Formats: sequence, structure tokens, C-alpha cells
Amino acid sequence: MKKFNFGFFIIVLLLGWLGIDKLIKRNWRMCLIKFGSMFIVVGVIWNIYDIICVLINKYKVNPFAV
Repeated sequence: MKKFNFGFFIIVLLLGWLGIDKLIKRNWRMCLIKFGSMFIVVGVIWNIYDIICVLINKYKVNPFAV
């Protein structure tokens, strides 16, 4: 079982809207996509999804990776 990362949760909560959480995970392409999608409201939904994933310890950079 993974340990809950409170520091990363705070980063996702406060800076996730800008895609900084993806940048910390060294995925600059997803960071740019998330930042761009923020302006069309998809980014807000995406960040809520990321916050939930961090809370249940299921956060992945690429959700399609096995």
C-alpha cells in the first residue's frame, strides 16, 4: 500500500489548475495540454479528477499506462 503524500496533494490542490503537478512528474507535454485545457473548462474537471486520484492514492501520470 502506498503512503499518502500530503505535500503532493497540496501541490495538486493549489497549482494543479496550471498543470504544475504534471510538470513535477516530468511530463511537460501533459502540463501544456492541461494548462491549455484550463481555458475551456475541461481543465477544471481534469484537476478535480487529479485531486480525487491523489486522495485515493491512485495518481498516475499516464492513466492509459499499465
